[in-house]
Amino acid sequence: MKMRIKKVNIENFKGFNGSFILELSDGLNILVGNNEVGKSTILEAIHLALSGVINGNYLRNELSQYLFNNEVINKYLKNLKEGKDAILPHILIELYFDGEDSPQLAKLEGDDNIDRGKASGVSFKIEFDENYLPNMKN
Repeated sequence: MKMRIKKVNIENFKGFNGSFILELSDGLNILVGNNEVGKSTILEAIHLALSGVINGNYLRNELSQYLFNNEVINKYLKNLKEGKDAILPHILIELYFDGEDSPQLAKLEGDDNIDRGKASGVSFKIEFDENYLPNMKN
């Protein structure tokens, strides 16, 4: 089976503030840009979404605030301080696949993605588990 990544969506991961979408073409794709613009971070995000590994270790052993975009964290903290609605930061990495029809690709099909359309791929999200919220009993 031949499969390729056709699109990458990265939200709030390291240097990416908000949503960054990269459409890939068939064949060879080359990332070109100045230093510190996110080329390696794109590759790191793809690897993380596919393997759950970052810096050579499973994410559960490496999870820290440094994976989140600083601007998103600062906005959250500012809103908390000012008593405004403060939405907890999250990281989302979505990979959309394309390839020959196969049972394996069909197993990765769904519509719970940013496009809300039927697509094959994986979605990797780091977010607060609401099960840890304190019980709100009166």
